[in-house]
Amino acid sequence: MLIVKVFKLLPKISQWDLTRFERLLSSPYFNKREDLIKLLKVWRAYPKRRLTPKAYWELAFPGEPFSNTKWNLLSSRLFKMLEEYLIQSEVQSDEAQKRIYLSKAYRKLQSEVLFKEAIKEAEKKLDKHPYRDTDFLHKSHELAYLTYDYIHSSNRKETNSLQEVNDHLDEYIIATKLKQACNAKSREIINQEQYEIGFLKEVLTKVKQNRTFLDNPAIAIYYYCYRAISSNDNEADFIDLRKEIQTNQNFFSANEMRDIYTVAINYTIKKLNTGASFFIKEALELYLGSLKAGYLLEGGFLLETTYTNIVLLA
Repeated sequence: MLIVKVFKLLPKISQWDLTRFERLLSSPYFNKREDLIKLLKVWRAYPKRRLTPKAYWELAFPGEPFSNTKWNLLSSRLFKMLEEYLIQSEVQSDEAQKRIYLSKAYRKLQSEVLFKEAIKEAEKKLDKHPYRDTDFLHKSHELAYLTYDYIHSSNRKETNSLQEVNDHLDEYIIATKLKQACNAKSREIINQEQYEIGFLKEVLTKVKQNRTFLDNPAIAIYYYCYRAISSNDNEADFIDLRKEIQTNQNFFSANEMRDIYTVAINYTIKKLNTGASFFIKEALELYLGSLKAGYLLEGGFLLETTYTNIVLLA
């Protein structure tokens, strides 16, 4: 029920975000209902007390009769507005994506000068982004396509950037397929789950035939990741993966690097279980490297099983 959703979600929101959410509710552009603002203020005044719906209602609307129908409708509306705030927060936090949206808006308005300016600004914002993950590749393709589409529609005889669009698309598809293949193989190792990744053989062949793809961090790290965890005997692929992790880990978010480290660590543990002593030092170094970078901490704490594994390996 929506009533459960909104009051389960609100405690997870920081005070800073709650204040901004309240400001959003106070904006006529997003909300014209005073009752939503009153309900949120009452909840903020009693965040740790589990009041009944009727108690919340009487505090927010003294003297007004309570009914389940009105309460469910009100809490439903508050939940929808909270979702709107979360969407706005995500959009506002991504400067490159904001410029991409702006480019599309200017394209619809047929404003050539402003469209070109927005595209250039989006490219600058994307270039300054610290990560070179699959999301970066996706945005690079989107920007290249917007430019191509504009040129193609305005003058079909003019030289266009279709090759650039295709190159960016290839990079995005290859990186994403390899990432999914690593995730699938990791699940197979841990839980014996089986997945079918379409066109994987073609992707691996493409990278093998054109090694320049490996200049791309998102492709290189997942290419060697998949080769390492899908190979039974080739330690060279695992060593290449270790090098890629060391070289390119700053190009990925902490969450993504934690997943990459986890896949590599699980692989070393699997090899250790077969008696491959070479992987003792490798497993320990992976644990210590990810621990030093803060990837293994959850809420500031280290899991007991992780701590035990590190001690045993040492």
